[in-house]
Amino acid sequence: MTVYYTKMREILCKIGMVNKMNNKKIKVLHLELDEHLGGIESFLYNLYNAIDREKVQFDFVSRSDNPAYKSELTELGANIFKVYSFKNPFKYMNDLKQIIKNGEYDIIHIHKNSAANILPFCVTNKFKNMKVFVHSHNTKPSVNGCTSVLHNINKKFLYDSANKHFACSQVAGEWMYGKNIKFRVLRNGIITSKYRFNKEKRKIKRQELNIPNSAFVVGNVGRFAEQKNQKRLVEVFDEVKKLNPNSYLLLIGDGNLKEKIQLYVKEKNIENVKFLGVRNDIPDLMMAMDVFVMPSLYEGLPIVGVEAQAAGLNLYLSNTISKETQLIDSVKWFDLNESNKRIAESIKIEMIDDEERKCRNDDVKNHGYDIEQTAKELLYEYEECLR
Repeated sequence: MTVYYTKMREILCKIGMVNKMNNKKIKVLHLELDEHLGGIESFLYNLYNAIDREKVQFDFVSRSDNPAYKSELTELGANIFKVYSFKNPFKYMNDLKQIIKNGEYDIIHIHKNSAANILPFCVTNKFKNMKVFVHSHNTKPSVNGCTSVLHNINKKFLYDSANKHFACSQVAGEWMYGKNIKFRVLRNGIITSKYRFNKEKRKIKRQELNIPNSAFVVGNVGRFAEQKNQKRLVEVFDEVKKLNPNSYLLLIGDGNLKEKIQLYVKEKNIENVKFLGVRNDIPDLMMAMDVFVMPSLYEGLPIVGVEAQAAGLNLYLSNTISKETQLIDSVKWFDLNESNKRIAESIKIEMIDDEERKCRNDDVKNHGYDIEQTAKELLYEYEECLR
């Protein structure tokens, strides 16, 4: 695939379909960054890190004063614009309209978990000479009930309002656009080299966290929300500790349910659970882990699942997560209807060989999940759409 995109780009340049003569950057506005670090935020940061910034300028919209990766993205040259919350839709749309008008963007790239909110498309439809990309990142809305109803009502409007349609997985695309509808799966690439196992980093990180080298460490990364199901993970970990008392659980992330789960851990007197908050050292923390457990109620194709495989971990995922998440044979599946004890018993309590962890990193890269490849493919899509 890499060769194909490189060759196509060379051909387009030769026949003048890529605007290379005046060195004008393609200006792309991404919607939008959240204050909580999630899959979309990680994907966008990795993408802007890897894409050719001599050819593309990324800017971002957020409803937060302090969105995830704010300082890192601005250091890379991005502008981040604040818009009003959805509570006042007219103010939100006016803010977005002014940003687009002043920025003279070539492309608006809208990242969505559902079609429930179509306000951005109501704005972009007013700019007839601008291209719109829509990108599905999930398989269910964060809130059920009327959100699901709105999603089904708005799907056609969303699809018709965009020039290009992407998804992080086949199931995420079918959820957003419908079955037998044309869209393209764009892999959630990561910086695979950052996740290549390093024994020294594992040792240092465990020392920082006061975790013995002999301990068995279970990990999870995600915002504390109903979808991520961390309370169930804590219950399963309680059973793991009965099998191996020298076990630790690392919970990385923030969110509305964090305090509630912290209180539950305290009430149940479950020891060795560490709440680490939002971190910028995820690769090193994964090196300190032995297994990665994800009992999510639903997922499109979680980037942390790709990262955990690249870190060489054994993964245990609920069968409500997209099966496309499995890139290599280190992934095992469990049913959320099973008992906590049975799920715990399925988790292999073992240390993985150092060389095996490094080989798994190579395997993930060979499956096309390195961000360099994703960036080349998306740059081609931007250029092809503007020719």
